[in-house]
Amino acid sequence: MKKIVLCLITLLISLTLMGCNPEEENNSKCPIVDGQGTLIITFETSGGSALDDMAICLTCAEATEIIELPVPLKDGYKFVGWYADKDLEVEAVPGAGTISNANWSKSGCYDYVTTLYAKWEK
Repeated sequence: MKKIVLCLITLLISLTLMGCNPEEENNSKCPIVDGQGTLIITFETSGGSALDDMAICLTCAEATEIIELPVPLKDGYKFVGWYADKDLEVEAVPGAGTISNANWSKSGCYDYVTTLYAKWEK
């Protein structure tokens, strides 16, 4: 009986992993894959107020809405905007279900993650 249960568990795990189809690390400018998955945006505020990560469900209605990015605060500084690179040269542009110019990395089966960087002026 134990062998049968062990075989069934092994079979179930194998079928689950086969359906996942994970890929190697993949940078993509177009993160939407067959309308499935989640976009996860992390925010590096460079000394500004801490912000929670943002998750956007690609199979939900919000995937067709323009993403509204949060505005952090920093004493003595004016927030200029979000950038897709640490050097603050490539502006991140919110779009419908994505952030243009962001560098997306594959994470899991259908999740894509990126980090946006805050730009400040005195």
